[in-house]
Amino acid sequence: DYNSRATVVGVQLRIPALPSGHLEVVPTADITFLTGLREYQAGVDAVLVSGGRRGGPYAGGGLAWRNSIYDGPERETKRFPVVVVGVKTGALMGAPFGTQLEMRWIYVDRPFKPRILTLGVNFPLWGRPRR
Repeated sequence: DYNSRATVVGVQLRIPALPSGHLEVVPTADITFLTGLREYQAGVDAVLVSGGRRGGPYAGGGLAWRNSIYDGPERETKRFPVVVVGVKTGALMGAPFGTQLEMRWIYVDRPFKPRILTLGVNFPLWGRPRR
């Protein structure tokens, strides 16, 4: 939400669904730290990466399960659609990691509409990163 500021800490796995890396399945989990409230979210996205394993712009969508306080005093977990766009690099100058910049929109059914801008560092869990 552009009207409030919060800190988000999370993790995601980028799993190539095609050997070329042009299609990835991306499970995510994060915690949003708001004033007096923590929101928990898990989700899964499918993204198309223009440059495959070498990186480049990407876009996709998926579903998120968000645990928060919505209408009453009790916490609830609800499911929402997600749209994601970003750009990622492969290995940088021989380094064993790449980077990404990502914008994520979560379409919740209340006035607060989370929009999350993230900067990430990607480490391969197996194999060597492609340059």
